[in-house]
Amino acid sequence: MQRPVIGLGLFALLLLSGVVHAKPKKTDTSSFTPASSVFLRNAYDADPSAYIGRFIKTGTPPGAIDEASTYQSACSAFIKPKVVDGGGVFYDEFFNASLAAKLSAGISRIAEIGVSARDSSVMRVKYTLAKKMQSVIDDPAGFKSCCLQAPDQCTDRYVGEFLMGSGAAYVGASSKVGVTAKVEQGLAIPGLDIMVFPQLEISSSMAWFRGTAFPNPVYFAFKTYDMGFDTTQENGCGDWVSGPPRSTEGVYFVGVSPVADSEAAARDLAQKNARVQTVKYLGEQISTGTVQVTNTVGAGSGVTSAIADASQVESFASGIARFVRDEAYCVTPIDTAAGRTYSAKVLAILPNASVTDAARTLSGPAVK
Repeated sequence: MQRPVIGLGLFALLLLSGVVHAKPKKTDTSSFTPASSVFLRNAYDADPSAYIGRFIKTGTPPGAIDEASTYQSACSAFIKPKVVDGGGVFYDEFFNASLAAKLSAGISRIAEIGVSARDSSVMRVKYTLAKKMQSVIDDPAGFKSCCLQAPDQCTDRYVGEFLMGSGAAYVGASSKVGVTAKVEQGLAIPGLDIMVFPQLEISSSMAWFRGTAFPNPVYFAFKTYDMGFDTTQENGCGDWVSGPPRSTEGVYFVGVSPVADSEAAARDLAQKNARVQTVKYLGEQISTGTVQVTNTVGAGSGVTSAIADASQVESFASGIARFVRDEAYCVTPIDTAAGRTYSAKVLAILPNASVTDAARTLSGPAVK
């Protein structure tokens, strides 16, 4: 979509007349600090849903963040877009802006007239909010499990919201002390009130030059959301190694491995042990009638008998694997005279929503 951009003839005229002086002081935006979670986009459009759930690379400074600097991971699939009405509220706010976002907002054209604003990573935007595209996580336990199992797939922030509206972006530059107030409407912009979105606005010795105007509603900015948990700290030997935690999301199990020759083998054995524990737990729920899986008389006793057979338990453990999610591993190296070996523990959860389906797997043909 072509975004209208105003001409700069008026700016040049103001420079020549001395209202705005050529070579002004370096832009000072220290008193115009945007929230650390709001960013101007480097390209505006009507559907940014492909960027919802993309992660912000760790260590990226605010002045370098835009949608192009984010990345999609396997865990992004848990984060879905949802559009809500913005209410038509008018805002006058400051946004973090990367170099690409500033260029997109018209700073390069403004720089041509001598406004030294390239060092500023802040831009002002006046806009009327039309819609918000927010992120929704329908399966928070699955999302957390995904990030904890693969910490390289998640960081501490992700793209969680986009703002749609109509308005204009402004770049600020210091003006000479003594020029206290000045407003120039400039050329009319179809669809925008020129009184609200003037071409030049000087207040408190700060000159604001209008860059790109977007009279038709577009998604022009985004917000980042915090993860809510620390993948680097939770993925390891935490308090859970001494016993499974309690949760309203499901039942936890701590699987323990025997000593193994490799870290991977120890993790697999710990995972297998957690699933065996899950099978025994489900067997108890079925035999006591806590979980109703069939109307067949004696089904509970059949499951109990099957679980008494070690080979049956091994088979069941594989059968219910898809219902059990691993959330964290703790691997401990053990140095011996014969070389290094490993033991591992795994924190696994059987979500409440999966209990009945997993129990039905146990009461299937294998126990008849």
